[in-house]
Amino acid sequence: MGNLLIKIIIAAHKPVQVPNDQTYFPVYVGSKFHESTPKGFLRDDSGKNISWKNPHYNELTAIYWAKYNLDFDILGLVHYRRFFVNKKKFGSRSYDLIKQSDIKKLMAHTDVVVPKKRHYYIETIESHFYHSHDRQGLDCLKKVMEEQPEAYRFAFRKVLNARSAHMFNMFIMKKKVFQDYTNWLFSILDQVDELLDFK
Repeated sequence: MGNLLIKIIIAAHKPVQVPNDQTYFPVYVGSKFHESTPKGFLRDDSGKNISWKNPHYNELTAIYWAKYNLDFDILGLVHYRRFFVNKKKFGSRSYDLIKQSDIKKLMAHTDVVVPKKRHYYIETIESHFYHSHDRQGLDCLKKVMEEQPEAYRFAFRKVLNARSAHMFNMFIMKKKVFQDYTNWLFSILDQVDELLDFK
């Protein structure tokens, strides 16, 4: 995979210790609301950004910022307390942070890496969301998705009725897939915002 420019952004809303690895870039989400920045962190309120939406968008402000302000061939998102890791050896409870060489090997065979599925045996993804979050967001998203092409509506209903999902909003993606995904994602969120009237 040659000399690929690989960047993994770490979404963090507070100062934290970050990996000593040049692949990882901590992004201080919601920077618009903070005058100072933790040492070594990038801000999500420079260049084209939606930092002011952080109270509602959380790590999505880092994704948006990276979309328009970082140069990369492969981009990943992790969180200040959640990372992609490798087990040191089979059966071990010890882990190593995934490194650039690991990412190159993975991405030689796929366009996207996400966490393992999490299973909810007693409830659906929809009921899990309603138990964990304000109902209004998902209710507005349902209205927006009803206006999308049938393939999207079908996939959306399938996810809501499922009992497992790839959680935590973590990924590693090739640039084209990331740009296509985020173009779609933020166009949907713009429509949801209109219904929720976030200002």
